[in-house]
Amino acid sequence: MSSDGIVVGNSATSECNSVAIGYSADALRHAVAIGHEARANDKSVAIGYQACKDVTGDYVVCIGAGSGPSYDVDKSQDHMVYLGSSSDTVYIPGNLIVGKSTLLGSRAVNDGHTYPVFLKAHNKDQWSDWVYLGTDDYKGGDDNFYRTNPITVGPFTLGPSDSFSDRRLKFVGKEFSSGLDKIKELKVYNYTFKKDKSKTPHVGVIAQDLQKVFPSAVKKGTDGFLTIRMEEMFYAMINAIKELDLKYQAQEKRINDLEKQLQKQDARLKLLESKIK
Repeated sequence: MSSDGIVVGNSATSECNSVAIGYSADALRHAVAIGHEARANDKSVAIGYQACKDVTGDYVVCIGAGSGPSYDVDKSQDHMVYLGSSSDTVYIPGNLIVGKSTLLGSRAVNDGHTYPVFLKAHNKDQWSDWVYLGTDDYKGGDDNFYRTNPITVGPFTLGPSDSFSDRRLKFVGKEFSSGLDKIKELKVYNYTFKKDKSKTPHVGVIAQDLQKVFPSAVKKGTDGFLTIRMEEMFYAMINAIKELDLKYQAQEKRINDLEKQLQKQDARLKLLESKIK
């Protein structure tokens, strides 16, 4: 034990102004380590059996037996809080307030497994009105959520997720035929949100307009406001490109045929001119 440190337990060690309690508990400077083989680096807290055992970052809090990062997370990250191990369940009977970004689900631990996220806004009954993100029930559309851009939360940066599209997972219906005729009906606007004080500029369609062209792409929320999904527009644009390509190919063929006719007429004209001479 160094100056101003407290050590209780066999093989326990502590440094400056630290507390180490338990067998082989290890607390570095200004840290607290309580539990069998608990380890706390500088200005860190480790409470529980082997809490923060392999962590090398500072300003870290580990609470619970085996608490700490999963196998593929950088263990040298500073300013982290770990609650329990991957086998534990955290239950909060009261309120939870998150001041900044939140990262939930399998991508948070990236261990190759599927972990859904369930959200519920009220307690109507035990199983009703849940929002289920990351479902294995591959219905497509609004039943599965996926992001399209990389995100960064704290020390974690995640690339875009893939959307399942294997035919074996789907009940395939008739071919989606909407194309250029539908796209031509849409109007695109520059806009800002009324409640956005920063007046961040956006570009897009208006739900009421989209509803007239693609009714299935628009839904009314519980607050009465309309929301849209992009699928109908996106795949209609693919069909529109195909239609334009067919028109281009037809025009190109027509031009080539006209050029050949002109060449033949030019050859005949030259032949007639040569006979006249």
